[in-house]
Amino acid sequence: MLIPMNSLTQELQAHYDEVQRQLQVTLDQYGIAQRKLQSITAELEEIRGNYEAVCSLSMQGLSTASSTHPKYT
Repeated sequence: MLIPMNSLTQELQAHYDEVQRQLQVTLDQYGIAQRKLQSITAELEEIRGNYEAVCSLSMQGLSTASSTHPKYT
């Protein structure tokens, strides 16, 4: 009876080790994905800031144009 139990224990340990390995791979991939997301979020914020600056300048340009040349409004 000890031999089958020992075999079962070894099999369970091997399965546990494999699950642990897969979990570590998954956690590593999750970390990579988080870093990519942070990078993309930072780029998006920079683009948003540039877009808002361009919109503001565009509105200022329209305002200047309309005050200088009322026929364009």
